[in-house]
Amino acid sequence: MRYFPAGLNLSEKKIVVIGGGSVAARKALSLLQSGGSPLVIAPRLARSFLRFKRKIRHLARRYRAGDLKGVFLAVDATGEAKLHEIIRQEARREGVLLNVVDRPALCDFIFPAIVRRGDFVISVSTGGASPAFARKIRRRLGRLYGPEYGRLARILEKVRLEIPAGERVKYRAVFRKVAHWPLLRRIQKGDGGGVKKLIEREVRKKRGDR
Repeated sequence: MRYFPAGLNLSEKKIVVIGGGSVAARKALSLLQSGGSPLVIAPRLARSFLRFKRKIRHLARRYRAGDLKGVFLAVDATGEAKLHEIIRQEARREGVLLNVVDRPALCDFIFPAIVRRGDFVISVSTGGASPAFARKIRRRLGRLYGPEYGRLARILEKVRLEIPAGERVKYRAVFRKVAHWPLLRRIQKGDGGGVKKLIEREVRKKRGDR
């Protein structure tokens, strides 16, 4: 099955994870790391939730009709075939984006395998055909792209935000040029401040300041 890869803004959105097992924990953690604040509906939570339990909301009961009202995105990690269709029907009525774990045919979206280095994110998907293969590629990419990529992305964002929004289009050539500079090694050595100054100097040159 083919999916459209998209980056969703989960901030201040109502998100629900139904189920309290280890799979539900992985989905909830992924949503947390992406800026979401999920409500987990399950009688009990697996030990997998312990390390981030304080960051989620927990409704200690089973799913009930009406739980998806006003929800933006939901995950059905119950593993219960009878519940899947009930939850799917409510999601359709309410216009909720739904993921049913291990049931791609019932999904509006799937979870890709993710390499996350701060705001630098690489996602790998096989369209649900082989999550194991996607994870293998993720591990390989994880060895290639270290934390310095996330730090560089953060520096670039800071410089970009210093430019008035209405003028940023004028500096596209600057950021294309900077993207080819060998900056990662300097960041690895702890010279993030120096890297930021280099980029800011290039922005000033474009503006006409010296």
